[in-house]
Amino acid sequence: MNLSGEFRIQSTPDKIRQQFQDPKLLEKVVPNCHSMVELETNLFLATMDRLTNRDQQIQYHFRFSRGENNNQFVVSFKGVEPEALVLSGRHIIYLKPDQGATILTYHSTIELSKMGRESAVDPSKIFSKASEIFDNVADTLQPKDKAMTKTDSKLDDAINKTENAVVELELEAEEAAATGFLGGAQMWGWIAVAILALVLLVFFR
Repeated sequence: MNLSGEFRIQSTPDKIRQQFQDPKLLEKVVPNCHSMVELETNLFLATMDRLTNRDQQIQYHFRFSRGENNNQFVVSFKGVEPEALVLSGRHIIYLKPDQGATILTYHSTIELSKMGRESAVDPSKIFSKASEIFDNVADTLQPKDKAMTKTDSKLDDAINKTENAVVELELEAEEAAATGFLGGAQMWGWIAVAILALVLLVFFR
C-alpha cells in the first residue's frame, strides 16, 4: 500500500527533522506510542498499543536514515513480534523551505503481515494510523494560537469600545426621548441602532 501527502508547516526543516530523529520527540508524535527507547544511533524500539486490543501492547523498530541531502530523510519501521499487523514500512520525507515555513511531502509504503491482512481491523485504519504521525508533527510545531490570539485581542478591544459607545448612546437617547425631541423614544431607538452600525464599521475597517 502506498500513501502520499503534503503539509505546509510554520517551522524550519531542522526542527521538523528533529521530530523524527530524537526518540523522545518521536515518541510524542507516533500514534498510541507509550515509549521510544534508543537502541543505537538512529534505531529506536517503540512500545505501542495494539490496534485490535488497546489493553495489549506490541513493539516496533523505528529507524531514521539520512537522504541524499539535509532536506530528505527516511523513517522506516518494522514489527518486532510475529503478532505485528504491519510487517514493515517506510516514510520517505522531503522538506522544502518556503517563505518562512516548510513544505513537508511524504511518500509512504506499508506492507501488512499475514495477521494484518487477515485481521478484523479495517486495513485502512492501519494506514491511517501510520500517516497520522504527520498530522501530529504539524500540530506540535504549528504556532496554532498565535494568529488567533492577535485576532481575539483586536476583537476584545473593539467590543469594549463598542459597549462604551452603546452606553453613551442609550443615555443620550433617554434624555432626548424624555423631551420628545425628533419624535420620542421609538425614533431615537432607530437612530441609536444606525449609529451603532456606524461605530462597528469604524472599529472593524
